[in-house]
Amino acid sequence: GNLSTTYGYSYQSLHRTTDTETHWGNFGLNHRLYRNLNTSLSLGGSTTQSDEFQQDSYNAGLNFNYRKQIRPGLGLSANLGGGYNVNDRTGGQLDFTESPTVPVAGIVVLVQRYVLWSTIVVTAPGCNPCLDGTDYLVEDAGGDFTQLRIPAGSRIAIGDAITVDYAYQPPTVEYYGIPYRVGIRLDYGPFAFYHRTTGEDQTYVSGPDPTAVGDRRTDTTGVEWNWTRGRNRVSASVERVYTETVDRATTEYLLNQSLNYAIAPNAMLSASLSESFLKDGTDADAYSGDLSVRWIPAPGLSVTPRLSAFHRSTDPGGTDSFVKAGVDVRWFWRRLAADLRYDHTQFDSNGASRVEDRVFVKLTRKF
Repeated sequence: GNLSTTYGYSYQSLHRTTDTETHWGNFGLNHRLYRNLNTSLSLGGSTTQSDEFQQDSYNAGLNFNYRKQIRPGLGLSANLGGGYNVNDRTGGQLDFTESPTVPVAGIVVLVQRYVLWSTIVVTAPGCNPCLDGTDYLVEDAGGDFTQLRIPAGSRIAIGDAITVDYAYQPPTVEYYGIPYRVGIRLDYGPFAFYHRTTGEDQTYVSGPDPTAVGDRRTDTTGVEWNWTRGRNRVSASVERVYTETVDRATTEYLLNQSLNYAIAPNAMLSASLSESFLKDGTDADAYSGDLSVRWIPAPGLSVTPRLSAFHRSTDPGGTDSFVKAGVDVRWFWRRLAADLRYDHTQFDSNGASRVEDRVFVKLTRKF
C-alpha cells in the first residue's frame, strides 16, 4: 500500500581508549501520494555510556520528498524537512570514527569538536596506519575544530576514502536543536541545476560553557552537464559549497571536467581535471589532472599507462605539487591473475624536490 512503518534497534560496544556502549531505537512512518510525494515521520532516541561519559538524545523529524516529470527531458525534484532534538550529556572522553573522502584541496575538517590530537589514527588504501607529519598534518581549524592537511608526497591520495579514529572530550551541556533541510534539483536534457541547504540551530539550556553548542549550516549550489554517446561520455560541473559551523565559516568552489572516449574498439582514453578554491582562515587553491589509456591487446591482458599532476598553494603554507607517470598491467588466465603497477613521481614542496619510484606486484590464484 501507500503507507508503511519501520522499527529499529541497534547496539554497539566499542573498546578503544575507553569502553563505550550505545543503544539506538527508532520508529518511522512513510506515506506515498500519487508516486510523486513521499512523506516520512521519524521518532528516535539513543543513549551512550562510557567510563567517563553519558549522553541521552531524543529526536523527531518530518520530511517531504517530491519528484515530477514535467515533460520528456524535463524533471523536477524537491525536498523539505525539519525536526526537533534534545541532548543532555555529561562531559568526558569518548571515542569516535568517521570516514571522509579527501577533497581536491586536501583539507579534511573532523566532525567532532574538542578532539584529543594524540589519539588520532588515520588509515587509507595506501597506508595502514598512516604517519602523522608525513602522510597528514594535524592543525587547528578554529572554533575548537581540528583539520587534517594532506601534503604532497603523502600515501593518502586525493579522492581516497579514509578512516579517522580519535577520542574527543566535550564539556557537560544540555541543549536542544532544530535540524532542517531544503533542496531542489531541475534536470533539463543534459543539464542539471541544484541547490540544497542543511543545518541545525542549537540552543543552549544549561552547562558550564555556552560555547559548547552552536548553529551549523551548509549551502550547496551547482550546475552539471553530461553528454553520452555510445561508449563516449563528457561531463562538467561547477559547485559552490558554503559551510558555517560555530565560529568557523568556509567557502569552496569546485570545478570538475571529465572525458571518456573510445579511441579504438579495444582502447579507452580517460581524462579528468579538477580545480578547488577554498576560502577561510587558510586559503587554498588546488588543481589536479589525470590522463590514462586502457588498452586490451589480447583477451585476458590489459595495459594502462597513466599520467597525473597536482598543484596546491595555501596562504599561509606555501606550495606543493607532484607529477606522476606510471603503468598498470593486468593478466589473467583461468584461475591465475598477475598485476604489475609501476609509478615514477616527482614531488616539490616549497622548492624542495624528491623523486620516488614504486613497484607493486601481486599474484592471485582462485580455488
